[in-house]
Amino acid sequence: MYSLRLPKNLEHELEKMAKIESKSKAQIIKDALGNYLAAKTSKPTAYELGKEYIGKYASGQSDRSTSYKTIIADKIKAKHRKSQ
Repeated sequence: MYSLRLPKNLEHELEKMAKIESKSKAQIIKDALGNYLAAKTSKPTAYELGKEYIGKYASGQSDRSTSYKTIIADKIKAKHRKSQ
């Protein structure tokens, strides 16, 4: 069991909502806390959001992370050759 103190404005709003919904104040607080916890615990991670795209478009170059400077230099040289 828990007890808490609410500011007067929240207490007033809670009482109004309890009357409107024909629920007890305790039930509204339980529902609100349950929704809050569900929202906080059910958020997917960044990996879960993008896992279907990770590795989907492979370059076919297994050394790309170590030879990126050479790849960029080659692209810049090729671009300058086209513009001349």
